[in-house]
Amino acid sequence: MQDPMTVVNKGQWIQICKGSYKGDFGFVMHVEAGGAQVLLIPCLKAPTLEAATSFKREQTTTKLEPKLFNPDTSKSLFQLNPIHQDDGTYTSCGLVFDYGLLQQDFDLHSLSPIFTRIPISVLYLFQLSTHHNIIASDFPSPKEWIFEEGEQIVIRSSNKEATITAVQTTHLEVNLARRVLKLYVHKNFNIGDFVSVMSDPFQGTMGWVDLIDDDITYIIEHQKGGNVSTFSNGIKVNFIQIPADLY
Repeated sequence: MQDPMTVVNKGQWIQICKGSYKGDFGFVMHVEAGGAQVLLIPCLKAPTLEAATSFKREQTTTKLEPKLFNPDTSKSLFQLNPIHQDDGTYTSCGLVFDYGLLQQDFDLHSLSPIFTRIPISVLYLFQLSTHHNIIASDFPSPKEWIFEEGEQIVIRSSNKEATITAVQTTHLEVNLARRVLKLYVHKNFNIGDFVSVMSDPFQGTMGWVDLIDDDITYIIEHQKGGNVSTFSNGIKVNFIQIPADLY
């Protein structure tokens, strides 16, 4: 057993391992004796009469959608009146929201260092919050991103092409004498390249790149039967936000 005081630190990405938030990912803001303040993606109930009375998560079979807290939305959909505090946070239903993220206190025994990678959809929500502490942190590797040395990538901010020289836990080293976070790159493909999907939901699918539209890559799926190239189910296969999962 590890002492939680030695494995949970300020600025660390963690996963909740106990309680109603079990399985959620978070970012540690403060650590004190026996506890830590963590930022999470809120999971809000659908705008029903029941949801209008509480933002608190309950044991339910209803799927909750992770999304950032928005004070205007909470007024129109949940008939709530969030209070804007002097420190910039909002309070509503006894909960605190900071840059749209849920601010929650946890016992250190409820937190665990991340041993599994975070889905890209969750990381994008943390990024969209624009919380200064999170933006300045080293983002963990997205679950869907799979990179290897020697691969060609495009740095999204500058649109520059580069070659990966080393793959680190939180970032890539490239031949431009710099490091880039994996969240801010995608792989470099051309029309006609033969590719294979390396992660869910279409892992193992192979085919030819037919169209590249920003973060969406369309491929013509390779059908093994008779080696005839056709569209999957008569339509182009749409891979959303996973161009870096192809090789």
